[in-house]
Amino acid sequence: MKKNILAIINELGLATAPEIESVLKELHGEVKKRTLFSNLKILEEGKMIFKLLQEENPYGVEGYLPGPNMETEDGFDIKKIVVRLGLQARDVHGVEWGLFSERVLDALMNEISALQEDLEKGYDDPKNIEMRYFDLSIEYHEFYGFFFDRYDTGFLDPVVEMLNECKSMINKKEM
Repeated sequence: MKKNILAIINELGLATAPEIESVLKELHGEVKKRTLFSNLKILEEGKMIFKLLQEENPYGVEGYLPGPNMETEDGFDIKKIVVRLGLQARDVHGVEWGLFSERVLDALMNEISALQEDLEKGYDDPKNIEMRYFDLSIEYHEFYGFFFDRYDTGFLDPVVEMLNECKSMINKKEM
């Protein structure tokens, strides 16, 4: 799995293997377990569950879809549409994939735009910039993996372009 992620990141030119290694060395080779709540997903101890809004599903309730590797969170109390019904994400009929993908794209583009702005204005420490870039690259791959078999990944193309622009800006600053 780790080799696959590194190969994808390297193949897309989002980060080179030495860059990934340097980031991992800075983290002492460990990724701290954390819980992240956002409008898009919940990440707890490496498990990812994507948030689905009322208007994005036929059940009219806010719920959660398992992440790219179909992870679930057993102790999670909020309604989980897919987990509760025992379905895989692609088997949920009537999911408004277009609405969900627009929300994903907007969130990623906003985060990348903020990174670009900080790069242009020099607002952040270079190490923080690289970490933010690395995190956004990983986030892109998580969503790419999630949508690969379920919908279409073409809507993520602008994200790759913006990430490549960020990478170019980072490289110029390092020179």
